[in-house]
Amino acid sequence: MEHNKTFFDYIAKIFFVFGFTVVIFIVLTVVFGNVAKENSTLFALGNTGLAISSLVELFLLSSCIVFFRFLFLTDTLIKSLSVTLRTVALVSSIFVLVILFIVIFHWFPVDLPIAWFSFALCFFVCFVLSLVITSYKDHLENKKMQDALDKMKDER
Repeated sequence: MEHNKTFFDYIAKIFFVFGFTVVIFIVLTVVFGNVAKENSTLFALGNTGLAISSLVELFLLSSCIVFFRFLFLTDTLIKSLSVTLRTVALVSSIFVLVILFIVIFHWFPVDLPIAWFSFALCFFVCFVLSLVITSYKDHLENKKMQDALDKMKDER
């Protein structure tokens, strides 16, 4: 049973998404930082770390992603779309949002095809990982619920 969300639940979700995003960018910074530092504001420090401005941008991105999750995955604002359409809308919105961040914050030159290919590949890999993790989490929760239901049936 889902409980009513509070402001603090959303803050916690923002920090969860932010932490996950920062971990991904730490790995990317270590692996590609020195190669990308001339072309990207995100990797301006090379493989030595992420700039405060980059962390603020990633926090803003995380906040927007959590807002989109609220918008598309709760029944608060959108009630008529199926779960599949909501998920497609969510992923599409996040994809467009990241493209806007790339352009606005000059994360990489927009006329550099290898950068767009790298972005698309990274987005796809992160999407697949999220899908696998979410599916596994749902499987565990469903198994837990089924076990509890079986236990209740056995007790009767």
